[in-house]
Amino acid sequence: DTDHIAGFVTCGIGRRFASFCWKPELWIYYDWASGDDTTGNGFHHYVPRAHYYMGFMDLFGRRNIEDLNIRLTANPTKKLTCLAWCHFFSLANGDDVPYNLNMRPYAGLAAGSAGSQTLGTELDLMTTYDISEQTQFRFGYSYFWSGSFYDTTPGVPFNGDASFLYSHISYKF
Repeated sequence: DTDHIAGFVTCGIGRRFASFCWKPELWIYYDWASGDDTTGNGFHHYVPRAHYYMGFMDLFGRRNIEDLNIRLTANPTKKLTCLAWCHFFSLANGDDVPYNLNMRPYAGLAAGSAGSQTLGTELDLMTTYDISEQTQFRFGYSYFWSGSFYDTTPGVPFNGDASFLYSHISYKF
C-alpha cells in the first residue's frame, strides 16, 4: 500500500547582462513539488538542497510546494557579489500540508487542515566579498512575511513574520 505517483518540476529563464554596469544577472524560476490528499505521499527530495532551491531560511521541504522566485545578482566590483532573491511560497495541494526539511508535516498538521494555500513571501539579501582566492566573507539578511495559511490554519504554533541576520568567513585550504 505504498505505491503513489509524485514528482517535481523546476524551470527558469534568465539572462546575464555582461555589458551593463555591475554585470547584473536576473532569473525567474518556478519550482513545483507534488503533494497528496494523504499526508506524506507527495514528492520526497531525499537529498535536500534547500538553500539551492527554496531560499536561505530553510522554512519548507520540497514536498507539496509551489515557489515562484526571482533572483538578481550583481558584481559592483570584481571581489564583491550582491544577491537579492524573493520567493513566493504556496501549497501545491490544498488538501495536504507544508513540510519541514526533514519531510515531516509542519507542526504535525493532518491532511486537509490547511485554511489557505498561501504560505508567504521570503526575501533573501546577501553580499559576498572575496578577500583572497582562499578567503571569503559573507553577510546576509532574510525576512519572511507569513501568508494567510498561518492565520487560517488551526494548530499552527506561530503566525508572525520571521527574520534572521548572519555572517561567516570561509577559508579554503
